Amino acid sequence: MLLLLGVYTRTVSLLALPVLIAVANHWMVRKGFWFADGGGMELPLAWVFMLIAQILLGDGAFALRVPALRFLPWERPRPAAA
Repeated sequence: MLLLLGVYTRTVSLLALPVLIAVANHWMVRKGFWFADGGGMELPLAWVFMLIAQILLGDGAFALRVPALRFLPWERPRPAAA
């Protein structure tokens, strides 16, 4: 859902990538490469390449704009000096 809306696109794609690699490996072991023969590695491998492209491209022009994550200590604004 976050990928459809364009929210944290790179982060979501990076988190989904290991899952899709595991799925592709699982189907390669069970059914082989071609998807037409009752399932296979071809379609999950295509999704892996699409996720890699999404990581490289980032958010699109129509992505929802959300505020940046500010929970890491080095990303928090520092209070002004007195």
